[in-house]
Amino acid sequence: MATERGLALLPIDRVPTKNRVPSFSGPIRLSLTDHAIWSGIRTPVFHAWWPLQFQITAERQLRILSRYDEALDDAYSADIRVGDGRIAGWSESEEQYGIYLDPDRLKDQPAVVEGRYQGGNVLLSLVHFDTPGDQNGALVLRNLWRYLIRDDDFYFPSGSMPQRNRSNAADYLQFKGILDDINDAVAGLIRTGEERHLWQRRNPLLLQWRRGVRGMECSTLAAMIDEINGCLSRYSQLLPGKESSLPETIDSSHLSQDLALIRELTISFTEEAKILLAQENQLESAPADGAAEKISGLKLNLFGSSRSYGGNFKRLIDAVDDLLLKLIK
Repeated sequence: MATERGLALLPIDRVPTKNRVPSFSGPIRLSLTDHAIWSGIRTPVFHAWWPLQFQITAERQLRILSRYDEALDDAYSADIRVGDGRIAGWSESEEQYGIYLDPDRLKDQPAVVEGRYQGGNVLLSLVHFDTPGDQNGALVLRNLWRYLIRDDDFYFPSGSMPQRNRSNAADYLQFKGILDDINDAVAGLIRTGEERHLWQRRNPLLLQWRRGVRGMECSTLAAMIDEINGCLSRYSQLLPGKESSLPETIDSSHLSQDLALIRELTISFTEEAKILLAQENQLESAPADGAAEKISGLKLNLFGSSRSYGGNFKRLIDAVDDLLLKLIK
């Protein structure tokens, strides 16, 4: 969005996919310049998740705050662990996959840049300082606030506490059963992919899937359902026989309706997705006539033809997103 083809905030473009390492993800070391956002960083290891690469069109108008250095062994390029790829060599895999995989191609490429747009500063980062559990990233985010907001009198208004709706344990039991059904369906889908060696748990929020498998969508669904569980647990603190408090944006009857819709969509989606996983697993081990066409049809129904997302997954994730937004508010 910030490139010259978008909002043109800075004189940059993106390197074409065929010329970059498009499927890198995970921890990578950076080389840093002297700047306030790096204050307190001793070991400059951060996380990049399938980043584009900057193509700078007017370098004199920019300050490069960091460049990529060496990727850590536990990072991945596509579905290949970087440490394993280094041992085996990347050339054969690059030829097989038809894309660049060697993360050394990222070395010395800009990772974080700064420039001016009209009266303000713009910082663009290809590494994710918001990666959960990344202490370095959290420190940089705090440094960013201090750097960009220089008014000593600035404060974050706390606002007023939201009104609460009173509900009781009976209300909770009504939607807890629905939540349990949703959780069981999602857990069953994740377990099916693990049992068929199509993906494995990479961290609490993300799967590591085999190339070609729609692991991103399943990983996203699991993470968002987990967050709904967390929100309801934090807000409700429901104990048997005690009253609880829900945010004013949530009515217990509406909550049950929202969860019931999500349960219906989740069960339908996960059952069909498990059939797809079985077909993909079978295609690799013992290809059958027409199997590829059947898989294509299942994918089209589940995920649509869009490069982003569609199909039954879109209907499900939109409903999940709507409820999660209400809970976050």
